[in-house]
Amino acid sequence: MQITGTIDESAEQAERKSRWIWSGMIVGLLSLQIFCCMIAFFLATTSTSMAVIPDYHQKALNWDETRNEQQTSELLGWKKSIDVSEPIDVYGNRTVTVWLNDSTSAPVSADHVSLKAYRHANAAQLISIPLEEIAPGTYQAQAEIMKAGLWQFELQANRESDSYVESFTLDIATR
Repeated sequence: MQITGTIDESAEQAERKSRWIWSGMIVGLLSLQIFCCMIAFFLATTSTSMAVIPDYHQKALNWDETRNEQQTSELLGWKKSIDVSEPIDVYGNRTVTVWLNDSTSAPVSADHVSLKAYRHANAAQLISIPLEEIAPGTYQAQAEIMKAGLWQFELQANRESDSYVESFTLDIATR
């Protein structure tokens, strides 16, 4: 026994319509996935907050030399104190003051003192801060430290043949 039937016009239209809807959903979801990937790629490649610490690879290659500098600095016995003021103008400048004392707590009059700073959330923006001696062992400068957060500082001070280096982290808050 053989059953044959015909499909009426409305059933055929409904079948065509459902094919378009389901095909369109598949293409739409795939297009949405491609669009989301393009946005993620754009954000990953253009954001400065995803930067690597400046000269990190070179520091890793010269690790032994860097460690020797740190040990030599520790042997000097110098101690540092630092103060970063609240913003002093509308541009976000702050006064950075560094006090350096030797192992006998006497002020250190260095030939050259400088800081390098970057915010942990944006390592690509490295700020160089040359400090000027305003009193024996007291060094000061204005720096563009506009945003609050964790900041990494690298202090370097030279006096005759002595070289002092120290890297430290400060939590800069908005007051």
